[in-house]
Amino acid sequence: SPVQVSGGGIAADSGQRSGTLMPVIPVRVTSQSGEVVETLALCDSGSSGTFMSKSLAEQLGMSSEPTSISVDTVCGSGRDVSTSVTVDVKVGRQSGEQWFSLPPVFTVGRIPVHGEDVCDEAELSRWPHLSGVELGVELGASREVSLLIGANSPELLVPEEVRRPEGKGPFAVRTVLGWYVFGPSHRSSCV
Repeated sequence: SPVQVSGGGIAADSGQRSGTLMPVIPVRVTSQSGEVVETLALCDSGSSGTFMSKSLAEQLGMSSEPTSISVDTVCGSGRDVSTSVTVDVKVGRQSGEQWFSLPPVFTVGRIPVHGEDVCDEAELSRWPHLSGVELGVELGASREVSLLIGANSPELLVPEEVRRPEGKGPFAVRTVLGWYVFGPSHRSSCV
């Protein structure tokens, strides 16, 4: 019987960017193969599972076991999805030596977050209350978000420091993996 997973990431895409910054962190991912890949990870406490894109699994040379999962989202419940599950995946800060083991990771076609939804240095510089937040790299719109870290990895999602928003601006959170910026972007018409 399929594994039950709730959440799994939600992206509303009407063809126009929403002006919302998503909680994305630059990370390194490794597996038993020894390959190390730099990518972007979505921190999604609304997902009960952890997922990676098929392209990341291929870059890591992952061996996986086919399975199916039943996914519940706000748009419906109980949708069976064919996937594969990989084990012995580790994630770490983009700069640093420490690695954290991930629970079994489900493989999906893609993680539904666009590069335009990720805070970059230019966006960060527009918010004085976020001065001193270090994103680690210039993220830009061309980088793929290929890992989703769900609530089954709570130690990776725990806020170690929070920069509260000023007015309707975004806030920033530092986790063991680094900083992410979340909320309305400067590009949003509501700010």
